[in-house]
Amino acid sequence: MLGAALAGVHIFIASTVMPAVVMDIGGEAYYAWGTSLYMLSSIVTSASAGALQGRIGARATSTWGGVVFLVGSLGCALAPNIALFLFGRAVQGLGGGLVLAMSLVLIWQLFPDHLRTRMLALNSGVWGLAALVGPLIGGGMIALHSWRGAFWLGVPLLLLFIALATRYLPGRGTASGRGRIALRRLALLAASVLAATVAGNVPAPWQRIGLVILAVLLAVMTFSRDGASADKMFPSQVLSNAGVVGSINQILFLFSATHTTIGVFAPLALQVIHGLDALTAGYFVSTLSLCWTGGTFITASWRGSAAATVVALGPLIPVAGLAGLSYAIVHGTPLQCAALIASVGLGLGICNAHLVAWSLRSARSGEEALTAGGIPTIRLLGVAFGASGAGIIANLAGLAEGITVATVEQATATVYLAAALGMAAATAMAWRLLWRFGRPDAALVRSGGT
Repeated sequence: MLGAALAGVHIFIASTVMPAVVMDIGGEAYYAWGTSLYMLSSIVTSASAGALQGRIGARATSTWGGVVFLVGSLGCALAPNIALFLFGRAVQGLGGGLVLAMSLVLIWQLFPDHLRTRMLALNSGVWGLAALVGPLIGGGMIALHSWRGAFWLGVPLLLLFIALATRYLPGRGTASGRGRIALRRLALLAASVLAATVAGNVPAPWQRIGLVILAVLLAVMTFSRDGASADKMFPSQVLSNAGVVGSINQILFLFSATHTTIGVFAPLALQVIHGLDALTAGYFVSTLSLCWTGGTFITASWRGSAAATVVALGPLIPVAGLAGLSYAIVHGTPLQCAALIASVGLGLGICNAHLVAWSLRSARSGEEALTAGGIPTIRLLGVAFGASGAGIIANLAGLAEGITVATVEQATATVYLAAALGMAAATAMAWRLLWRFGRPDAALVRSGGT
């Protein structure tokens, strides 16, 4: 749980202080890169976490993840320019990917099926706590005119995590995770995310289109090679709609890609358009995670038709919330924006844990750890592609010309309208999943087809 808290707190810290960072050391055109590069490096390490913990054990994997995260945080705190700041974020992501992936792997390893949904709800609760602490740290330091202090204040939490991981986590590797680390496939996956990130900052439209196509092709190549490998990083048919696991991964990818647009651009819009201070803007954005957590706890014990109902109806709420936000971020009040952001979190929260538990329950025999460890990677891919796509849309809408009220209004309104369309696609996928495979607790028998 502390591993999830580490990732969450630093994500909220970064989203809160990024406006102050670019205003202090420059780099407006690279505003979304603070998220994209963090997610890129997190993807690399989260995808290899299963194989790594199988070789050296959960204790060493998590401890090294914490150490690398600490080094990246110090790099961000000391960065004199945007290039070194982004490098520090990338190093943070290497450590964050390991500790985040291990939080789900350990839930699968240590708890029986009937408790996993509740453990996943507790995991979401930790993110809710992070939504409170992260903006408090980031906004408080900006109020003191020191965004760098936000990264220094994360150091004690990282040191605590390293100490607890060294003391309490299992030391031995697991038989299911002794495969080699697939460096070539990891490089392909990283190149895919990097191509998508760079696409937002090249001048010519044909270059943007070409890089996006390249990013998609590299991702497809990665999953295709992994599926044919004896040492898999991901479960079989990881993004195929032929089974439960692949279908749910598609939905989780779109969930992450769309809600990421709020974390990346809402703090900027609330500060520039509505004149809020960084701390208040951060807490308005944090309503997404708080309501996500509340929704998760409300529905965690639901079973049967009730669980099927929230899987079907949950994604509809963010569709309406994001569509409304595209208008309210320009023409509404800050409180209206906060309410719409909260609705996005509530809709995702009531269905997310049921989707994840359904995926773990439906894993092929022998691929349980791969399925659990693959979920954070799919989510991080969604965040990375979502941040990159939002960056492309925002720059096309005028943000690259400079941060003004007019450019931020046009950019954020366009980004949230596109996000609403993405969430509508996820809703259609959830309906298809239920129509084809039944309710979430029906897949109690693992089979090759799922």
